[in-house]
Amino acid sequence: MPDRLIRPVRDYAIFVIDTNGMLASWNEGVGCILGYTEQEFLGQRASMLFTPEDNLGDAPRQEMEQAAREGCASDLRWHLRKDGSRFFCDGVLTAIRGEEGEPTGYTKIMRDATARLAMEQQAAHYAALVASSHDAIAGVTPKGMVMSWNPAAERMFGYTAAEATGKPLSRLVGPESAAAGEPVVGKETVCLTKDGQALHVSVTLSPIREASGLLTGYSAIFRDIEERRRAEQLMAAQARELHRSNDELQAFAYTASHDLQEPIRTVVSLTQLLARNHSGSLGAETDGMISLILEAANRMSKLVRGLLDYSRVGAEPELRRQPVNLQDTIKTTLQALDFAIRDSEAVIRHHDLPTVLADEHEMHQLLQNLLSNALKYRSRGEPPRIDVEASRQAGEWLITIRDDGLGFDPRHAEHIFGIFKRVHGQRYPGTGIGLAICRKIVERHGGRIWAESEGHGRGAAFHFTLPALADSPGAESGS
Repeated sequence: MPDRLIRPVRDYAIFVIDTNGMLASWNEGVGCILGYTEQEFLGQRASMLFTPEDNLGDAPRQEMEQAAREGCASDLRWHLRKDGSRFFCDGVLTAIRGEEGEPTGYTKIMRDATARLAMEQQAAHYAALVASSHDAIAGVTPKGMVMSWNPAAERMFGYTAAEATGKPLSRLVGPESAAAGEPVVGKETVCLTKDGQALHVSVTLSPIREASGLLTGYSAIFRDIEERRRAEQLMAAQARELHRSNDELQAFAYTASHDLQEPIRTVVSLTQLLARNHSGSLGAETDGMISLILEAANRMSKLVRGLLDYSRVGAEPELRRQPVNLQDTIKTTLQALDFAIRDSEAVIRHHDLPTVLADEHEMHQLLQNLLSNALKYRSRGEPPRIDVEASRQAGEWLITIRDDGLGFDPRHAEHIFGIFKRVHGQRYPGTGIGLAICRKIVERHGGRIWAESEGHGRGAAFHFTLPALADSPGAESGS
């Protein structure tokens, strides 16, 4: 080919190498692809275009020997530019022969195939992902014809790739799966397998478009959700059974505690009558026994009332949720506790309490139980100081009731919320049910409750969370 035709070519580096491996010609493509001017290129060894590892393996000489022997040698490898950067070459070295057939030189044609290699590697990577996917994946034409069908699709639907390719997707697995022109994400539907069995799947259809926006097809991804549906059905059945069991237990606790009140009242009444009519005449020991009976019966009555209160929380299957301003709720709670507050000379401060979506009665019961607890377990000889605070954290309100009272061993932080659990024993009045009721109320509202203390005499902090409204500003502080 005349030099005047080769020289201006820019997309290909075309040059001659003599039999000694020296560069003997140059074209514009050498400058564009390799970065050398004509003066820099001519007379240099062709080996400078090869990578160090290929030179170490004597690739330049082997390539020339192959071209001399076979007429040409393919050159698919990494090469070096003038600046030392690498590019992937798609080239060929062709022998130039004299009259007697001996090589008199070689013509090298090189093209930069780096972008093509990257695309091929990416395509191979995607193909490997599709082939190894546990989801069935099909490539579909704009008219809904199957172009590709991965191994998971063969396993899921029973059609081989040869059977599926070229067939309408809707005819293979059902009309619900056919591409309709719009993206579909996670649509749950029923498809048919080759043997006619119905299969519950989640379908995702994604349009594939060229840069110009032209639709060239769809990717259709099918995920088998049979196992998930069975698990969901099992969980739903277990939830219904648990709900039924809880309802029965709730009803039993309510009935049992309600029915126990009558015999306890009878015992108390008869014991009081006995004490009134025969006090002093039966002897000091008997009078003491009567007092113990009355004390035990009254304690039993309080326990039964506590059980009734505990069983009533959650007796209604649905919470009567409404916007509840906790600032107003705590004010009514403090009024209910007015005698205990005055008697202990307590100072109770409450700051910026929010409005929450909750059951108003249960919020009152929750705050009253926690404040009563703080008042009851106060340090001896000092008026209790109690702070009620609120802060918003990641979609929920954190309410804290902090006191300077007796506190507790941190090891008992979880123990104290159990029913009938009391860390301070019988030295203080109570049934050990109040904090259990608090936990039940908070968890019914989708929140959490926990307690913290640094030890005996160090005070305690009770924290609970409630889901926040979209816009629930706190109220003004008060005391």
